Amino acid sequence: MHQPSRMSSAHKRWLVPTSTMQSDIALPTQGLNKMSQLELLELGDNRISQVDGLNKLQNLRELWLGRNRIASISGLSR
Repeated sequence: MHQPSRMSSAHKRWLVPTSTMQSDIALPTQGLNKMSQLELLELGDNRISQVDGLNKLQNLRELWLGRNRIASISGLSR
């Protein structure tokens, strides 16, 4: 599984570059849940097939998921 780059919980914006993965991936949310200050998350064009568990990102205001292969989204309500 593709792992996101490291970043501290103090960051407010995270722009993930286009993936070179050859297969679909699920968004790994374990590390994201520790980023309490995150306000913008850009994950476009990364072959992501599943998104869940983002409800712990209490400060998240913008989520960009375009150009992925998402079949399932859950855990976005607060």
